[in-house]
Amino acid sequence: MPVFDPTLPATNSPVTSLELRHQLNALNDQFTTLNTTVTGVFSNANAVDPLTTPFATPPTHADLETLRSKLNELISALYN
Repeated sequence: MPVFDPTLPATNSPVTSLELRHQLNALNDQFTTLNTTVTGVFSNANAVDPLTTPFATPPTHADLETLRSKLNELISALYN
């Protein structure tokens, strides 16, 4: 697997197709890896049900605890 080298092509140097192909393939590999990672994170977050509980005006302590619990659930899903 090619490794991206940000110093290539060097300034004012002739560009070769092989060098350019390696650079582009290396960037493509990095994007593919990133996309796979991000997709996995979002699929974890999709498992968290929406918060549909109506809140009182002003919110009560119980309302805030419900919100805190749901936020912690989402954070946990994003970390796994």
